[in-house]
Amino acid sequence: MWRASSPSNQLRSSTSWNIEWQGAIAGEAQSAQKSVAQEAIEHAQKKRDGKQMDKAEFIAALKIAQDAGCQFVVGVPSLGGSTTAALTPEQTHRLMTDKQAVFAELMGLSAPEYLEWYESQGSVYCSAHTKQGKQCRNFIVGATWLAPDEWKSQRAAGGYCSAHGA
Repeated sequence: MWRASSPSNQLRSSTSWNIEWQGAIAGEAQSAQKSVAQEAIEHAQKKRDGKQMDKAEFIAALKIAQDAGCQFVVGVPSLGGSTTAALTPEQTHRLMTDKQAVFAELMGLSAPEYLEWYESQGSVYCSAHTKQGKQCRNFIVGATWLAPDEWKSQRAAGGYCSAHGA
């Protein structure tokens, strides 16, 4: 099967696509699948009458490739590296213009939540406020390196660091 991947070592890095062949099907079926996927990808990269393809045409070309066995995946920056996630043709298109929103969607968070989760390394901040009225920047005891869904639940529940009553 074809596999299009976007290496993402950093959250805000530019997206560059690599397309590689993975021999999952033998004989003629493999050649036919590769040919159809190649055709769709080439179609998506060409200009038509001197104009770039519009969004609908690009997504249609990606769907052709997907129907031929192409899988679009991306490395979503996460705790300790990246998490590989499969993309729909629509997400693949949006990845080029709104990468952080797609990353957030794939992790089950909103874009602001994803940035907070990523930047805090999956840790939830203490619910207490300092004497100056600012939120405490210590982490809740035991609420570190959490998966996105656990982080979101713990963040909603709140809690306190060791200095404020854990």
